[in-house]
Amino acid sequence: MFNAKRQYRNEQLNNINFPIGGIGAGMFCLQGTGGLGSFSLRHRPDIHNTPLSFAVIDVLGEKTPYVVEGPVPAYKVLSDPSVDNPGLGVYGRNWGLPRYSGCVFEPYFPFAAVELKDARIPLSARITGFSPFIPNDADSASLPYGMVEYAFTNDAAERKEAVFSFSCFNFMKLNDDGYVKNLENGFILGQPGSEEEPWLKGELMITADERAAVDSAWFRGEWFDTYTMVWNNICRHSYGNKAHEDSRQSPGATLAVRFALDPGESKAIRLSFAWHVPHSNLKCGNRGEIHDYKSHEDAYRPWYSSKFRDVSDVQDYIDGDIGWLWGESLKFADSIFASTLPDEAMDAVTSNLSILKSPTLLRQADGRLWGWEGSQDALGSCHGSCTHVWNYQQALCNLFPELEASLRATEFGENMDSNGHQGFRANLPVSPVLHDFHAASDGQLGGIIKVYRDWRISGDDSWLGSIWDKVTLSLGYCIDAWDPGREGIPTEPPHNTFDI
Repeated sequence: MFNAKRQYRNEQLNNINFPIGGIGAGMFCLQGTGGLGSFSLRHRPDIHNTPLSFAVIDVLGEKTPYVVEGPVPAYKVLSDPSVDNPGLGVYGRNWGLPRYSGCVFEPYFPFAAVELKDARIPLSARITGFSPFIPNDADSASLPYGMVEYAFTNDAAERKEAVFSFSCFNFMKLNDDGYVKNLENGFILGQPGSEEEPWLKGELMITADERAAVDSAWFRGEWFDTYTMVWNNICRHSYGNKAHEDSRQSPGATLAVRFALDPGESKAIRLSFAWHVPHSNLKCGNRGEIHDYKSHEDAYRPWYSSKFRDVSDVQDYIDGDIGWLWGESLKFADSIFASTLPDEAMDAVTSNLSILKSPTLLRQADGRLWGWEGSQDALGSCHGSCTHVWNYQQALCNLFPELEASLRATEFGENMDSNGHQGFRANLPVSPVLHDFHAASDGQLGGIIKVYRDWRISGDDSWLGSIWDKVTLSLGYCIDAWDPGREGIPTEPPHNTFDI
């Protein structure tokens, strides 16, 4: 149990989405009722990407299996924009399946938990979502990885045998070449790329922390057929190791773990989600197209593509360090939630820290951070680590000064010309910007203040010395542009962020 400040119930659960993933690496979300959604693994927001996936607890001898989630919010049934075919009811969703009736959500950033109880089900459940977040260790906090732990407790007076399963359609598939690969304890959902379209390439590996039966020989049908047959297999307790001869033929896969619990005994099964999408066709800046989906030349590549060869490499790294990553992240959560600040303040701080795990941030191959002003449902909003917007955030400089310093490197590097004029929107990938528009006074002056702030936090005189000449050049430009009479106040109209 966490020492959380708050718990959420009933209607409060409807719109909770807790991001799980690394800084600039993509994310998926643990929803308030225990489902998974908003899979944004391809370097852009994909907020309504909620593929058909579900965890099930099948207590042998009971009447029916149950989805390990709480009640479905009514708005989803009536108006969920992620439904593939509006007007066809719950097509492509599992909302008609039986599930737990009692549900509580508990945030404990970078963890979150969902407690599930139901008088009909002898096993109560607790879902814990997590991805590494260790201050002063930017690389560990930038991994393309998340964990979802499903823990069950036997509340009955007799021993119970059960099967836990997790099923997921291959939502990584973008064309007929998509594939599913069986592993000893899970599966890979994949899509190959090509020389012309390398950005199509992507894999998601979903594995249990113990040996599991894996079935990717799903029925290949239309409409509800595949989904219906997957559920039928679960109801028949059919959890064998099966695969189609051609991995491209499977619509998805199911992993299953069988276990038994004595009265009062508990069992936790951890699912790892590791992904690797090494290319993109995302380029923006210099007044060109913000989203260039026609070319991959000089396009954005994520930081993790320079560290890991493939998704197996990611998972191998995690396997070697998961205990440490979990423990150090929990130390951070324990320390911040031990604060005596009012609950409202702690909720505001920790809720907004979750933005660091959202698609609002990207981290390019050389490690430099880059951000949108925010995220729309399917696109980033307003590009370029916009200086007069990013002035407001105060988390990175205190938690990940290495990433904050990379923003200064761009501002006083590729974004500034020899006269000290700064472009307030950085290109992606980072490259010299055109200097054909106003400098933003609040953004450029804010950058100078942030250099001072960052130096006060770090005490790094050598870093300050390395950037000092550019800081004074920037300040000289500001004086010449907005205070030519040297009066100590801006007398010329300064372009700023107040939507003038």
